[in-house]
Amino acid sequence: QQPIMIHITNNRSICDSLRGVLGAMLLLLSLTGCEKDTEPSNFAPALTTGGASDIYRVGATLSGSINRSEATVVQEYGILLSELKSMAEYNELKATDGNNSFSLQVQNLQPGKTYYYCAYAYSGYSHARGEVKEFTTTESNAPVFGEIQISGKDEKSFTASCKILDEGGSELFLTGFCYKKADQGGEPTAEDNTVNVAVQNSTITAQLKDLTPGEEYLLRAYGINGNGRGYSETVHVTLNEATTPVVSSSMAIDSTATSVTVEAHLLSRGTSEVIEHGFCWSAETANPTIANLKLSITGSAEKFSGVINSLKANSTYYIRAYAINEQGIGYGDILTFHTPVSLIPEMNAVSISEIGTTTVKAMSNVLNNNDLPIVEKGFCLSESNTQPTTGDRKISVTGSDNNFQTVIDGLKPATTYYICSYATNEAGVGYSEAIEFKTELNVNTPAIDDLPNQDW
Repeated sequence: QQPIMIHITNNRSICDSLRGVLGAMLLLLSLTGCEKDTEPSNFAPALTTGGASDIYRVGATLSGSINRSEATVVQEYGILLSELKSMAEYNELKATDGNNSFSLQVQNLQPGKTYYYCAYAYSGYSHARGEVKEFTTTESNAPVFGEIQISGKDEKSFTASCKILDEGGSELFLTGFCYKKADQGGEPTAEDNTVNVAVQNSTITAQLKDLTPGEEYLLRAYGINGNGRGYSETVHVTLNEATTPVVSSSMAIDSTATSVTVEAHLLSRGTSEVIEHGFCWSAETANPTIANLKLSITGSAEKFSGVINSLKANSTYYIRAYAINEQGIGYGDILTFHTPVSLIPEMNAVSISEIGTTTVKAMSNVLNNNDLPIVEKGFCLSESNTQPTTGDRKISVTGSDNNFQTVIDGLKPATTYYICSYATNEAGVGYSEAIEFKTELNVNTPAIDDLPNQDW
């Protein structure tokens, strides 16, 4: 007799047929060997192949359901997907949620192609199948997104991340997230609040900041290509409640080479009244606190601003808003601000001599005019302002020499003054650091105790 050769392949349908033949042979042998040793009954489950939804160029969502009796044994179930109507070859998509009704996302398909699918169940011995249905992927479409993932949630911010399943067969013009407060109603769109970000590794990620503590927000990813605008499913995000004050990021609204005007908002006062708020900054640490330089702002308005002066040109500063209540301190996100390269004149310190009771001799020089002509120079003087400006008493000095000096008169005896030099070009006014001096006591003026007693 010739031996029987059986070739085993990876084709699941052929394996099923062989399994059925071998099973029948084993069943026949068991019946002839011992009629009492029989396998328990296993009834096939009722399977329904559901519809195909969310169809795009390279993917779709396929659904089905399974109805099993007490005698039904099911080891696995899901969807069979094939490029052939006969389902002679297929891929298995296993359901893992344990529900009788299930849906599965299939990806990495080919654009504009028809696919066939059906629900299936496997008992460990045999397969049962539902009705075969079909769907066709699109040639092109708007961007398609996966599920949004939320992380880093606190009182005023959270981070959202979303995978782009399909760019749609056209270049993406814009991607990001759109959001709104839940009580505003309706789905968020690109006409609401948006945060636009670039795609990295088929994923978009953004931090949404300066939100209201304890508020519920609706969020969707969105993208625009040549075929239109696509959105992800909407997610709900509720921010944490706050006990300490919550302040927004600082925003630079005006600046010079040596100053910046910043603005922030008080997002929440916390559970008690705010007793102080303002801005703190540093050039040395990237996380400034009120232990560094700070500027307190008066008033109780939700929006507040202030001018930070005496900054160095061409330098980086770290600035953030703060607010204090009885529960503690709340800080805003950090603003990194770089002062521009200065074109205003750079001045040397003032040198004084010949201090008298009402006069003093002052000398200084322009260290660098930044290649712009000096149109005015001189000295600024004040009794109260420790860094006087041209808005105080100004003593102009004529001449074209960068080294200049003058005798200042009209001073008060025995009085402390603050003095600095200045020079002006078309970029602005540059000042030296101020120094302090005190005029001499007028020895010709007798003290009150030295005056003779008189009847007034």
